[in-house]
Amino acid sequence: MSVIHVLTTDPIGRAFEDFVLENKVFTFDVMDETGPSGPLEGPVWAFVDWAMPGLSGLEMCRRLKTDARTKDAQITMVLDSDNGENRRQMLEARVDDFIHGPITYDKVREKIVAQNSVQQRQHRHKVIEAGSFTIDLGAHLARYNGEPIRVGPSQFRLLRFLIENPDLVLTREEVIEALSRQGAPLNSRTVDKWIARLREALRAVNAGHLLRTVHSEGYVLDTK
Repeated sequence: MSVIHVLTTDPIGRAFEDFVLENKVFTFDVMDETGPSGPLEGPVWAFVDWAMPGLSGLEMCRRLKTDARTKDAQITMVLDSDNGENRRQMLEARVDDFIHGPITYDKVREKIVAQNSVQQRQHRHKVIEAGSFTIDLGAHLARYNGEPIRVGPSQFRLLRFLIENPDLVLTREEVIEALSRQGAPLNSRTVDKWIARLREALRAVNAGHLLRTVHSEGYVLDTK
C-alpha cells in the first residue's frame, strides 16, 4: 500500500486516526510555521489554517511550495469565512481547494474521500504515451504501434512504470521500490521474472529489443 502523509496546522490533527482507502494509507501528523518536523517519503496532503499564530496561512502555503518535501503537496485551506477575495488570494498562492473550519476528523476524511473519488475518475481516462507505446489506464491496455501488448496485471504495472520513465536506466532497486508502493513488497528475483515475461510480450509485437538490460546497472525502455 502507498502512504499519504496528511499534515494539519491545527494541533487537533494529532488525535486523528489513520485510515485506509483504495489501497492507500492516510496517516496524520501536525506541523507548525516551520513546516513538517522531519523527512517525508511519498505524497503529502496539507490542511492549512487561514490564520496561524505569527503567520498567515497563505504564507504557509508559499513556504510549502518551496520546500522540497512538500512542493508537490495537495493543499487544502481551512477558511474561517469564504468570499471572492479569499479565493483570489488562494489561487495566487497555488492552493488546491478549501474547507470551512474549524477542522474535525470527519471533515478532513470526507474531503479526502471526495477528492480521491474525483482523482479515480480522472485516472480511469488517463492515457500515457512514450514513443510508439501507449497505455490506456481506463481500459487497462498497453499498445505498441497500435497493437495490443498481452500482459498480466503485474507486467502491466511494470510496463507502465517503464513507460512513465522512458529512455532512463532504472536500477533494480528503483523498480522494486516503485512497484512495492503499489502493492505487496517485491524482491529482485520477482522483478527479474517480470522483466523476462514482459520481454516475451514485447517480442510478440516486435518490440522485444526495446527493453534492454544494462549490465550492473538496471533496465531501460528505449522509445526514441
